[in-house]
Amino acid sequence: MAASPQHSPRAQTQQRTQGPGEAAIQHGADQLLALIDREKRIAVNQKDETIRQLAAQLHGYQQALSQTKSNHAAERSLQVRETQLLNEEVHRAKNGDSGVIDTLRRECESLRADCTATKGAVEQMGVYSVVPGFYSFAPQWIDLFNALGIEGGKPWSPEQLLAVIQAAAERLRQHRGDAPQPQQPLIENNNDPFVLQTELNRARAYVARLEELASKSPAPTPPTVPSQGIPPPAPTPSTY
Repeated sequence: MAASPQHSPRAQTQQRTQGPGEAAIQHGADQLLALIDREKRIAVNQKDETIRQLAAQLHGYQQALSQTKSNHAAERSLQVRETQLLNEEVHRAKNGDSGVIDTLRRECESLRADCTATKGAVEQMGVYSVVPGFYSFAPQWIDLFNALGIEGGKPWSPEQLLAVIQAAAERLRQHRGDAPQPQQPLIENNNDPFVLQTELNRARAYVARLEELASKSPAPTPPTVPSQGIPPPAPTPSTY
């Protein structure tokens, strides 16, 4: 085994030849060099560790970036596919709805023509729409309305006119003494204000008609009473 430099004969000779001051300087220099060498090793180790950490972070960043790019590409591909499917669906729906729309348009035009024809036919009958939901009647209806006691010079809604006509029909059945048939139920709207007003108008017209007839008819002549004269005396029997 080789002797260490400190115990070698040359080192011992140098130590013997060096003075106390030189030995102290040499010892301090050795300690300083050892400290510098230790600090250098520590710094190198720290730098190596920092490099390893940075390399690991860089590798992580690269993996995350690659994954992000892959996800973005997948999402982009999915969006493109969904857009294509939506466009195809819209195209199919448009082509399919065009026939339905054409059919509905033809039906609408047919209904509009029917409504126009019906309106013309109703107007020819003397029924006119004044405002939505109310109808007026031509003078040709006046006689019938007067007979039913209905005021013909005002607009009527279908519900109001139906109630009044039903009340008039019920009154005519009762006047004839007819019993209501199963298909002709009793009127349940006798308390309807329009029905009551119509009945009142009819009663007033009836009273006015009676008064008019009474004023035109001649006064009745009193019956003739035969005159009562004195009867002749009865013949007396002859006496013998």
